[in-house]
Amino acid sequence: MQAFTDVQPEHWQEFALASRADILSVLRRLAEQERPLRLFDATAPAAPLATLRLLEADDTALLLQGAPDKAAALLAPDEVICDTTLDNIRILFGAAGLHEVRVDGAAAFRAALPQSLVRLQRRAYYRMPAPSAKPLHALIPRAGGKLAVLLHDISCGGIALRDDARALGSAIGQVYPDCEIALPEIGTVTASLQVRNCSEAPDQDRATRRLGCEFLDMSRAAMAAVQRYILNLERTRNARLAGLA
Repeated sequence: MQAFTDVQPEHWQEFALASRADILSVLRRLAEQERPLRLFDATAPAAPLATLRLLEADDTALLLQGAPDKAAALLAPDEVICDTTLDNIRILFGAAGLHEVRVDGAAAFRAALPQSLVRLQRRAYYRMPAPSAKPLHALIPRAGGKLAVLLHDISCGGIALRDDARALGSAIGQVYPDCEIALPEIGTVTASLQVRNCSEAPDQDRATRRLGCEFLDMSRAAMAAVQRYILNLERTRNARLAGLA
């Protein structure tokens, strides 16, 4: 399951919408498409699924419909965090003041309209998937040596790590100093990595875990080296698509 620290909207305020019109626009689309929501409370013991409906003509409240056997668990917290996606963009918002209602004889939950809503869409840097033919690894200093962790993607702003072995901590804000990445035909770059998000997803018979990390204390030379590497990857990909490689 995804780390609960990663679904706390306050960690993502730079991506938050505060306009009521903008929030309602996103919520209406979630309701129209009946996107499934994962619900978390402060202890995150489970992630029951629900669907969203807007309630009342003036759009002053939400209606969450889910499995009836989850009713008791959802009534306990003052607020639950709703986690979903829309057009491949992650959406997070809080649902406060939950109380049970009945809809067509089934249990549902009425909640206040959220005051803010997070859309994790914007990225400061273009990201490229790490090549599978020549996998990249980040060497992360640990007691007694260095841990090699596979890269999922790379940008001039940071990397995503495939930490399927759960060897690294996933707390938002955690910093791993002096990490090294060997870039083929470019050289080795060194930077500190700060965990910015953590996500987990099923992959065949096991769950994958991805840590999104931001580069810290990276020199201009190292940044330029990463940029050259990404340009090389893009050229290779474009040539392959054109049938030239």
